[in-house]
Amino acid sequence: MTITAFIMIFMLVFVRILSLFTITPIFSAAQVPTLYKIGLSIFLAQMVVVTLSSKSLADKVQYLNTTHLFYYIVQEAMVGFTIGLVVLAIFATVQFAGQLLDTQVGFSIANLISPGLVAPAGILSNFHYIVFAIIFISGNGLSTIVLAILDSFQYLPLGVAVFRGNVANELLQLLVNLTATGIQIASPVLLTAFMTNVALALASKLVPQINVFVVGFPLILFLGLGILGILIPGMVFVMNNLLTNMNNQIASILQALGGTIP
Repeated sequence: MTITAFIMIFMLVFVRILSLFTITPIFSAAQVPTLYKIGLSIFLAQMVVVTLSSKSLADKVQYLNTTHLFYYIVQEAMVGFTIGLVVLAIFATVQFAGQLLDTQVGFSIANLISPGLVAPAGILSNFHYIVFAIIFISGNGLSTIVLAILDSFQYLPLGVAVFRGNVANELLQLLVNLTATGIQIASPVLLTAFMTNVALALASKLVPQINVFVVGFPLILFLGLGILGILIPGMVFVMNNLLTNMNNQIASILQALGGTIP
């Protein structure tokens, strides 16, 4: 392998890894220095080039020339973004469940600065995000991402990714499943708030002297937080399942992009 080919391969591997870290939660947080992301990407790119250059990467050298280099850079950046989008969608699912609870319980009025996101988030949304981030870190989520990006070069070599309709279908199916999971996480509290509102509506008809707005807000808040506290173990169990299924979801995306998943 010539020096020029080695440099081009290293650049493409680096672009895929860096683009993944740019969009993946935890790594993409503002608290993580940019130099750390670049340094980690260079380190992992060197590992990939050294270990796979003779097999998966070197096979594509004849297609990597300076004329089409920009096309391959964009292609590898999109591959990294697509893989990172899976992890981002999982985090967004947990935050979506928290936002539903904020709206029903009444915390949507007060927004906090989320440590993992640029936009402000509600109290329960921020709570769900932090809990899942702790589970993600303690449950080897970071190492799973690193292994996934390293394995992606074996299953999806440089220059072979094809963005067709099946990729969009996989992403759409992923979003549908994760949206349903987010609703399932929030459903006990949502059902409690709904039943409480129905009970208050009936009470206001039977006893018109009751001020529903004064009684209803603290009642829904108390019941919602109580149910949430009771169901925290179940919520953690669902979050662990999300983390466990992340590998399969990334594998499905790689397969849709054109890789061969054993």
